[in-house]
Amino acid sequence: TAEELARVGVEVRFDLPHKTTHAKVVIIERRDVFQGNHNFTKSAFMYNNELSLLIDSPSLASKALDYMEHIKSEKKTRTRHQP
Repeated sequence: TAEELARVGVEVRFDLPHKTTHAKVVIIERRDVFQGNHNFTKSAFMYNNELSLLIDSPSLASKALDYMEHIKSEKKTRTRHQP
């Protein structure tokens, strides 16, 4: 999944082994925030009962981007999937 997203230009980041970010968020066009508790896997979308919200809020999108940039700047994530 990460490889497929990266091929079409989506930045996908993973935590380093010693630190876990449990946030699952997608920020779209700096306006929409897709926030949920599920993993982005086929089984999560097809078989699990999950809850997610799509929020149209440039203000919230800006705050979510700031948060993700903060994590990224602390080098707590990596850009390639490494099992």
